[in-house]
Amino acid sequence: MVDDFVLFPFLLWSQGCFDGGSCPPVLQDQLQASFPDHHRARRFYTPQGINMKRAIDHDDMLEQPSSQRPRPSNEERADHLLKPETINAALLGERRTMDGMHFVHKSCDNPLPSGAPCFSNMWTSKHGYEAHMKRFMGYTQEIRTSVVFNLLKEQFYCDEDKDGRAYGKPKWHYSVTTDQGVRTVCQHVFLLAYPISDTTLFRLQTRIKEGCTSAHAKVEEGGTMRYTGKATLRDDIIGWYIAYAALMGDYMPDEQQIVVPRRGRAEEFAELEYSFGADAPQYQYFCSVLKHTPELAHICRARKLLNFQHCTTCVDLNEEVKQAIQTKDPEKVKRAKARRRAHHTTTRAERLVYYSHRESGRASHDVLSLILDKWDSAKTTIPYFARSPGHWWTSLKHDVLEQHVLGVLVHDQPNRHYFFNVNSTISGSANLNIEGIRRVLVDMYSSATAPKLPRTMYVQGDNASDNKCWSLLLFFAMLVFHGYTNDVYFSFLIVGHTHEDIDQVFSILSRFLKGIGRVVDPGQFDADLKAAMGDRPARFEQILSVFDWINFLKPSLRTGTELPVGIQHAKVGDETLVPHTFWIHKRSRDGCVVLHYKERSADSVWLPPLAKDASGALVTDPEGIEFLNPDRPLLDPLVTTPHEMEFVV
Repeated sequence: MVDDFVLFPFLLWSQGCFDGGSCPPVLQDQLQASFPDHHRARRFYTPQGINMKRAIDHDDMLEQPSSQRPRPSNEERADHLLKPETINAALLGERRTMDGMHFVHKSCDNPLPSGAPCFSNMWTSKHGYEAHMKRFMGYTQEIRTSVVFNLLKEQFYCDEDKDGRAYGKPKWHYSVTTDQGVRTVCQHVFLLAYPISDTTLFRLQTRIKEGCTSAHAKVEEGGTMRYTGKATLRDDIIGWYIAYAALMGDYMPDEQQIVVPRRGRAEEFAELEYSFGADAPQYQYFCSVLKHTPELAHICRARKLLNFQHCTTCVDLNEEVKQAIQTKDPEKVKRAKARRRAHHTTTRAERLVYYSHRESGRASHDVLSLILDKWDSAKTTIPYFARSPGHWWTSLKHDVLEQHVLGVLVHDQPNRHYFFNVNSTISGSANLNIEGIRRVLVDMYSSATAPKLPRTMYVQGDNASDNKCWSLLLFFAMLVFHGYTNDVYFSFLIVGHTHEDIDQVFSILSRFLKGIGRVVDPGQFDADLKAAMGDRPARFEQILSVFDWINFLKPSLRTGTELPVGIQHAKVGDETLVPHTFWIHKRSRDGCVVLHYKERSADSVWLPPLAKDASGALVTDPEGIEFLNPDRPLLDPLVTTPHEMEFVV
């Protein structure tokens, strides 16, 4: 049966209604009865109606502006993108335009290992995505397009197989930097994180393919003006550095900052100069923009410390990029930067695991998360001067009271801060670290009204030898062996990427002392630290002696040929690994305390492994590593008190 909607136009045409003829009254009545809501359209099929439609169309045209419809302002776009319904839709992978159109993410070319689409759990919270959008939409349109241009500039290439050989045709590779790290995504999701129009994206990609050095059209041949329109060289520098920080930096969620590796400005400028080509600015102007631009206030460089160890991998990869730039071979530069970007993706993944542990400690009373570190000893001497008081201080500054301050930060709501101060008669060894952890546990869980010690402990330390040692592992094994806790996870960030929340606390103390100018005696030192912390929960304790934990625990470690290896380096087949996280727990089969490790906290498989399965993947050996001496079980310090450590002379 032919649909009436199709039949009536045919009947009208057959009666000559479209050629200037008149419709028979029967058809007019039938059309009006069948389409009562379209009587206005019906009149257009008559000669009079055609003229009427032309008149109406003319009136509609008069109502429209003579030029193209005005584009929404930056404020209007920002208001739309920051609406709760737009934010919620974006977190579910849906783009909503200002004219009410919805675009869903129908198919995903870059699914997660779980099979979920690439937008799934891309942000830790709605607040994180809102903060990103507020910052991005707070830039001018020129800076936004420059950021996207630089993020995409070296992302048009062929895929590579496991041996590094390129295959297929070049294609665009999109990635988004979030508080969850860097994730490869589809174009649809990329535009959710960096909202520019499809037309602008196509224009930027075209400029990249054509070899342009900037997002904005310059007078590239001839002429006297360097830039056209509103875009300036300053915008391109800002856009380049924001993209550089997004690919190289570590996101710090507490401060909403991005920390980029500490490099010389000249090294950063060399990369910008290669990217900009003949349009590169002067070095002095580049430094001035980075120093005085408010749009870059959220980007800071890693602090320069006397005891700060650079990441050797970063140094090598930066040198590789530098050598590639000198060859002026775009493919070599692209590959070198891709390897460097992969390394920073790894370091971010490690940090995200730490953040996950931190949030677990805040969310549950049955989980404890803490981080420990020592404050820079150059700031803790007595007397202390922010600036040299004169030439006489040069000969006397070595005859000072040296102090060590161990900081322990417990992730709670709010965070708890512990500071343990010792002088030079107490060695800053593993004994001090264990003593600090013990005193924190006593303070939190020893009172009659306090809860029991949590079943799971996450402890984060730096890679120094007084942390990554058997004494700390034996102390945690003692807690598990005597049933104080079930599982202890002891982790370390990668060397050179260990700046974390406890370092921010030390920065608060350092800035306060610098503002005072000088500290002349231990009493003032303690009072100033308390004043610096303000109303933050903090406990300060002067330690006069510590237990000799090293000798107390050492007899319980296997010895001789049975001494386990792997705390610093571990062999898996022909590969040498550097473990960064340890898991101390009781084996389910017999309750024996064993050790498992992983090279990276973000790795999925605990080692040591069994023989590889048919697919070549590693499988965890449930037996673990037996590192305790069965003939010398671990003593309970509540029953057998350790001896005090001798003073250092």
